[in-house]
Parts: sequence; C-alpha cells; structure tokens
Amino acid sequence: STPRTTTKAPRVTLRSRPAVAPRAECVPGVAMCNATFSAVIEPNRSADASARDSELLRIHYLSNGYADFQVLSTNVATDPNTGDLVITINVSEGPFYRFGAVRVDSTIAGVTQDTFRGDIHIAPGRVFNAGDLEKTLEDMAITLTNAGHPFARVTPRANRDYANNTIEL
Repeated sequence: STPRTTTKAPRVTLRSRPAVAPRAECVPGVAMCNATFSAVIEPNRSADASARDSELLRIHYLSNGYADFQVLSTNVATDPNTGDLVITINVSEGPFYRFGAVRVDSTIAGVTQDTFRGDIHIAPGRVFNAGDLEKTLEDMAITLTNAGHPFARVTPRANRDYANNTIEL
C-alpha cells in the first residue's frame, strides 16, 4: 500500500490499510469510517512510546475535523518475514465536522461577546479543530481573570447538527 505521512505526527510514517473503506470512499451520512494504520518501529521501543503514537494520531484527527475520532485498538507484533516490530492502530474516524454558529452567553454583568473579541479562534465554516477550541477557552478564561473575574468558568455548550456535519458553540 502507499505510505501516508501525517503532518501533525511527523515521527510516525503510516501505511494506510483501510478496514472498511478509505476516507475518499466513505459514503456521506455514514456515521463511522474505520481505518487501520501500521508502522515499523524500532526494536527497543517502550509501551509509553506506542501510547504517544496513538495520542499523536488522536491529536492529528481532532485537529482536522474529526471530533468523534477514537483509537479502537493498538497491537504490536513482529513481522514474520522481516523480523521488524510493527505497530498496528485501528481507528474510527467518525464524520468530518466544521464549526457552526459560535456565540457567547454570559451571566456576568458587562461581559458580552465583544469582551472576547481577540480570544475566539474558531469561526463558522472552519474545519473543527479541538486545539483551536481549547485555545479559545483558555484565552477567554484569561480575559475574565484580567477583568476581575478570577473564578469565572468558561464552559462550551456544543450542539451538533448531524445533517450538516457542524458543531455549534
């Protein structure tokens, strides 16, 4: 199969072997699209390193529109032909999402969406990115602390529109 290198996980080169169908052949409206990735790994690799690979893969997907991404299983085995150690990661991508409407509701007097003008790093139509969402929440909390509200909580309320594959916040 053809090698595929991820951009967010540069330390791992993955050869894609779809278990169900490659992403390009996933039917719109189907809830899950599964894939299997494998990579040759160095012989003295620790279990922590394999866990990091799974985490890097998870971060990559969550940063590129796959809010429901899950690592289903991870297996390390020896290739009988080459003797190489091979890690196989079975994943469920889930559907591809974009951000929908983004709005701020506040119970703090004087705090409105304008209060967070430079803090919101997500926008309707942009590809869902969990990292951008997390950065938005952190920056909003810092703004509230700097405005004299150190104990205020910033809590996202996500509403999924399954028909349009968007997540409104």
